[in-house]
Amino acid sequence: MITPEKEEQEKEKEYIVKSENEEEQEEVEIIKSENEEREKVENVEPEKEKCKESAFSKTPIPKELAGQPSRRYIEDYDLRSLLGKGGFGTVYLAKHKATGEKVAVKALHKQGIKKERAAKSVILEKNILKLAKRNQNPFLVGLFASFRSEHHVCLVTDYCAGGDLSTYLKENPLPRERVVFYSGCVVLGLQFLHQHNIIHRDIKPENILLDSDGYAKITDYGVAKRTLSYGNTTWSKGGTCYYMAPEMIKEIGYTKSVDWWAFGIMIYRMLTAKYPFNGSDRAILKHNITENQPQFPDTMSEDSIDIIERLLNKNPEMRLGSTDEDAEDVKKCSFYKDIDFDALAKKQIEPPYIPKKKTTGCFRRIFCRRKKRIAMTEEGCEEPLNLFPEVFKNFECSLFLPSDI
Repeated sequence: MITPEKEEQEKEKEYIVKSENEEEQEEVEIIKSENEEREKVENVEPEKEKCKESAFSKTPIPKELAGQPSRRYIEDYDLRSLLGKGGFGTVYLAKHKATGEKVAVKALHKQGIKKERAAKSVILEKNILKLAKRNQNPFLVGLFASFRSEHHVCLVTDYCAGGDLSTYLKENPLPRERVVFYSGCVVLGLQFLHQHNIIHRDIKPENILLDSDGYAKITDYGVAKRTLSYGNTTWSKGGTCYYMAPEMIKEIGYTKSVDWWAFGIMIYRMLTAKYPFNGSDRAILKHNITENQPQFPDTMSEDSIDIIERLLNKNPEMRLGSTDEDAEDVKKCSFYKDIDFDALAKKQIEPPYIPKKKTTGCFRRIFCRRKKRIAMTEEGCEEPLNLFPEVFKNFECSLFLPSDI
């Protein structure tokens, strides 16, 4: 039987998979997405954006931003503890020395970025973080800064003190009120991503963090995918097997609706602390996902069953959220009859649970270890990334916090 614990072990061995055989056109899409993203950001509020220029871009620093504290070097941060470690990097809790702001530092060792596709994925992740931050989306983890050093590429992001949702599950399901609230936050986060033609591809409790106020935020865009428009089909594989939609497993092409399938799996897991599909090995698990229907506990409410069944429709064209209405269709479900999404978007709904203030208590215990020193200097920062100079030439970035704007 594949267990959640085994799943995490598999993840260390690249259980999150990325196809090495994607079409050449998809590489072009990723490259184009960077330019498109840059244009979108620059065109939202031109005058305001001019004041947010990176302190280390080629553009001169505006006078009003002169003297702002540096965020470019690892020396600008006090690393506190290890929050997470996986095949795609190590995440540390840190404090920005100049401002006292708590942040998460995701350090990606350059030895793990040996292929141009991996390098472009890092850039895409950074661009999504940047987009989320500049739009001040409350349900997406955003970028604080990004920089390179001799051995690492670093993404500094918002820190969410409440930890990830999987730590609250363990053996017991979450109260229904919390499931409705957290999933409602995720609906709004996914809506923003999909509006910008981004497929997350790895929606699951482990990638949903709670901030200090109790609101849920989507994180980890490491396997995200840019699409051209609504309904555009892509083929590359990515995600965690438990949450993969049937069309992705069958490799017949998929759209943004794979995120809604994973969202349905996540709701089921939050309500039951179990997976709707299991298997003694990956082949059986995939068979059950593509061929079997989920079984529901007798105690589960009708509106909970209704939304899960509609999200787990094996026909992607009939799946809830698959139309051009996307998240708007999901919001109309009776499961959310008590949620005012307009108020939630403004964070005017009081969260049902406020995380404890303990710094790392809500993160998985195996991850909360003493920090290891990251050897980082600015000398030789192009090695071994000199293979991809065009990809990483504008990597350095520093975004100002809301209080700085």
